[in-house]
Amino acid sequence: MADHLNLNPLSSRALAEKRRSPKKSKNRTDPFRYILWGLKRVPFLCRRPFLWTLVAVGAALRIFQYVSDTSLWFDELSIVRNLVHRSPMRLLMEPLGDFQVAPVGFMVVEKVVSRVLGESDLAFRFLLLPVALAALVLFLRLAERLLDGYAVPFAVATFAIGAPFIRYAAEVKSYGIDMAAMIALARIALTLREPGSPRAHSVRAGIAGAILVWFSQPAVFVLAGIGAALLLAWLRDRDLETRRALLVTVPMWAVVSAAATVVAYRHVTPETRAYMDQFWRVRDGFFPWPFQKPGDALWLWDRILELFSDPMVLRYRWPALSGGLVILGLIVLWRRNRFGALVLLGPFAVGVLAAVAQQFPLKTRVALYLLPILILSVAEGAEWLRRQASRLHPAAGGVCMAALLVVPALAFVQRPPPYWVEDHKTVLAFFRDHRQPGDAVLVFA
Repeated sequence: MADHLNLNPLSSRALAEKRRSPKKSKNRTDPFRYILWGLKRVPFLCRRPFLWTLVAVGAALRIFQYVSDTSLWFDELSIVRNLVHRSPMRLLMEPLGDFQVAPVGFMVVEKVVSRVLGESDLAFRFLLLPVALAALVLFLRLAERLLDGYAVPFAVATFAIGAPFIRYAAEVKSYGIDMAAMIALARIALTLREPGSPRAHSVRAGIAGAILVWFSQPAVFVLAGIGAALLLAWLRDRDLETRRALLVTVPMWAVVSAAATVVAYRHVTPETRAYMDQFWRVRDGFFPWPFQKPGDALWLWDRILELFSDPMVLRYRWPALSGGLVILGLIVLWRRNRFGALVLLGPFAVGVLAAVAQQFPLKTRVALYLLPILILSVAEGAEWLRRQASRLHPAAGGVCMAALLVVPALAFVQRPPPYWVEDHKTVLAFFRDHRQPGDAVLVFA
């Protein structure tokens, strides 16, 4: 099946397959010559050592963000307040206070970690660091499986230095888990349709999804989108692997997702629900209907551009360029690997439908789970432009790719880590050193 093959000679997956089945020859040195020939065929930027170097750079940036020990900002402090003053059972059974919303699994594990490591800023933030490091490795695997040619190092480099991917590696919020869940579930979906995939793999995939929904609320949308992608793929190909996934994996996802949705709904008080609804509504997080102004028709396009340009997200200049590359990349991927495109489009479409139904906003940090989709699509679009430019001159392709990589690189250089929102530690240190007897203190609580 074309969806399961990557025929580009630059693909590391295709090279790996060639290495596993070299041509027979009487000359014993032929296999080694074949491997050397394959390495010469694969450009340096697409080789595994370079890709793992990018992963190492990304890991170092995430560890640096963590050890910088920046101040907890208001939302983090509110989450920590719930963690400190509530038992694991209360976190599991009761809605959170301080107008906070978080997955119950995330809160319970955070409580356990804080009891083991102590109630410090670094202890509360520790859980997100291994999640972010695992997401780096999973993203590399996903990019190799899904993308072509130089799109792989482009995507991995962009993911390694992206501000939100670094920032949420050390923050007491579940947004880092949201992004990791999107990456992990997309990778799982692609392996479900591999020819000869064992029955046990379908069960393991179902269990993985059933666990993730307790740590990431948007994971429910991701599972629904991937389930729809599997259904469409089976209607087209009628293959055994997809049929098994639809009969085993998807029902497991559906049952647990329904349970997690009910629990999440009950873990939000009416007051918090009303506050969140108003908070995101005034910020255009929900689809505006009926339209009040001409610009409302561009709501979805504006939300995509915002994910690229917002100072709290990717901070890219020229977001329309990145938005155009997303569209181009999805078109190119659709023509080359239709199921891969469906895996990316499915969760995105479900997220949009949730915003249209006024149930879940599509806005900045709560939509961060869509960023891996956008990054992969941009990389695929950039690779297509590079190939077109290379037809004019080989150097033109390299220049084109480098020029497009300037956008994420510039965002990183202009605002390198560590990232923070509110510097409470500096304020409190000043207060400690300068407070005089009799000074009045106003406390916001």
